Amino acid sequence: MKNKYPFYILDYIPKGKKNAISNRELQTITHLDRRDIQRIIRAVRLKGVVICGFGGRNGGYFIPETLEEVIDYVRTAKKTIISIIEALAPAEAYIAKGGVSDEYI
Repeated sequence: MKNKYPFYILDYIPKGKKNAISNRELQTITHLDRRDIQRIIRAVRLKGVVICGFGGRNGGYFIPETLEEVIDYVRTAKKTIISIIEALAPAEAYIAKGGVSDEYI
């Protein structure tokens, strides 16, 4: 491995969205579990390395080749964050009411 932990993960992440590698493929190559890979990628990102990722059937991680790939990644990630925040709103309202809810589905 060329790079020191956690940067060795970069040895396995390809350039370009069209070449994205799935978490499952990274598990096979690195012999790490899904969560360890996610933790390592997060650590590398926090050190300033841009690693893009998309979910779904053709999803995976990649080093961007173009500014457009980064813009698309950021846009998609922000939509996901907004969706999660919206989904948390009822739970936060429930907490704010002290665990009492008069709403039923």
